Amino acid sequence: MKLQRCHPHRLFLKPILTFHTKPKHLYCTSAIRDSDDKDSQFIVTLKNIVRGKQSWIIAFNDPFISNKLKPHHVEKVLLLTLDDSRLALRFFNFLGLHKNFNHSTMSFCILIHALANANLFWPASSLLQTLLLRGGVDPREVFEALHDCFKKCDFISSLGFDLLIQSYLQEKRMFDSVLIYRLMRQCELMPRVRTLGEVLNGLVKIRRVDMVLVLFGEIVSMGIRPDIYIYVAVIRSFCELKNFAKAKEMIQRMESSECDLNVVVYNVLIHGLCKNKRVWEAVEIKNGLIQKGLTASEVTYCTLVLGLCKVQEFEVGSGVIDEMIELGFVPTEAALSSLVEGLRRKGKVVDAFGLVTRVQKVGVMPSLFVYNALINSVCKDGKYDEAELLFKEMGEKGLCANDVTYSILIDSFCRRGELDKAIQFLGKMIVAGIKITVYPYNSLINGHCKLGEFECSGVFF
Repeated sequence: MKLQRCHPHRLFLKPILTFHTKPKHLYCTSAIRDSDDKDSQFIVTLKNIVRGKQSWIIAFNDPFISNKLKPHHVEKVLLLTLDDSRLALRFFNFLGLHKNFNHSTMSFCILIHALANANLFWPASSLLQTLLLRGGVDPREVFEALHDCFKKCDFISSLGFDLLIQSYLQEKRMFDSVLIYRLMRQCELMPRVRTLGEVLNGLVKIRRVDMVLVLFGEIVSMGIRPDIYIYVAVIRSFCELKNFAKAKEMIQRMESSECDLNVVVYNVLIHGLCKNKRVWEAVEIKNGLIQKGLTASEVTYCTLVLGLCKVQEFEVGSGVIDEMIELGFVPTEAALSSLVEGLRRKGKVVDAFGLVTRVQKVGVMPSLFVYNALINSVCKDGKYDEAELLFKEMGEKGLCANDVTYSILIDSFCRRGELDKAIQFLGKMIVAGIKITVYPYNSLINGHCKLGEFECSGVFF
């Protein structure tokens, strides 16, 4: 807080008697000057302690120091230590941890800017998080404090504001990050392009694609060249709106600019098309990547497989998996499971088996879901020996059968009258500690009833 100088009294128009005492305002001015001098001396003392070799604990246990120390003194010392922001941070933390000192918002802001200007982003972000967690701090107030400090201290870099935006994004406070961006614009400051991209992608996550497109328009109108992250957010927004013409137009705009091309942008469009069952357009985009000097990634292939499953093109999807394997890519569990389940449902169990065998050769372990689906299929086809082989294979691969696996096998044994084997598998379930559902009991009851063993079936009620 700044001290207010006492103003001199106005002169009277008529002559008055003169006294040989000093005017009151001169006493006030003199007192303030003495106070300022003492304050300056105290700040110099503090600075010498901070930069000296004396123990801080001993120095700040001195009542002369500890009783007199106020937030504005700390602010001045921090300003005098800007050349060594690590030292300033140590001093700041020392007071907080050892003296339980309540720092001013200005002290936080000075140090945040100093650390950001020294490229010490992690401690600067940590300080910002602490400031925001103090409770009830309005984003406008935080910005104003940072901006006031920025102007008064003549900091060169505005990276402290970028860190503020990123802090709000980490806290999922997307709208507050947009507010800081707008306040920066009003003060003729601009976040880095990378930060703008993070803001846009944050808005995409909460499905505020309308705001993404508005902000993109503002960014472009200011002559800022979008980077790959901004294009990703905008293309994803158009895909969410199912406006694929605009999404493709944005791709063309990116290609004609000096922006470095990246397969990630094309993957976003491919995902949007596959999600909306426009798979063949997605395949065309993937096939055109090589002409742009890009290579399809594992994400590209897996997205296409899932898209092809969506439109029941399981055979084509199987071919895409084979292409992946040849290129050394590993299909995801989701892509493999969807394809195996699709082939199984179409009655192409042999093809599903073949696919599982091929992916196993390159070290891909089919999931429990895939094995359960295959066991169920072969049981329905009456290929019980194959089902038992699959069950055995699961154990060899380290996959633990679950209640679904056992329920399928117990049901298959009951259907062919092998009730002893079914009961044996029920025992295995109990030993393995698997929670038994009603389904295996229903299968056993039905099995005994079919054989006329009604008394035995009563045991399972």
